[in-house]
Amino acid sequence: MRTELVSALVVMPLFWLCLCNNLFVVSGLCHDDQRSLLLQLKNNLTFDYENRLDSWNPSKDCCGWMGVSCDKKGHVTALDLSGESITGAIDDSSSLFGLQHLQKLNLAHNNFNSVIPSAFKRC
Repeated sequence: MRTELVSALVVMPLFWLCLCNNLFVVSGLCHDDQRSLLLQLKNNLTFDYENRLDSWNPSKDCCGWMGVSCDKKGHVTALDLSGESITGAIDDSSSLFGLQHLQKLNLAHNNFNSVIPSAFKRC
């Protein structure tokens, strides 16, 4: 009985280590192209103080970034940047329009100084 208990104490931590490593691999949903498009968007916008965009860390899964929602395949499906005091412009060449699976976009309560891009007509 004592040998079985010692074996269990050795095997259980290894089991949890393997399980945790597998969970880590599975949680990395974000596609590199999606991450790249979001970072391009961030770099082309101007914002004055700490907000959701500051939390976008290129080394982390973009599906876990604040304001970003993804489907099970790792495609960005929703983007909520409302109330972030974003200034600047979004034009037809914005990386925003490269997010082909985007279904919901919230840019309310910001201060964009441009006309509405014609690319929105394609959405």
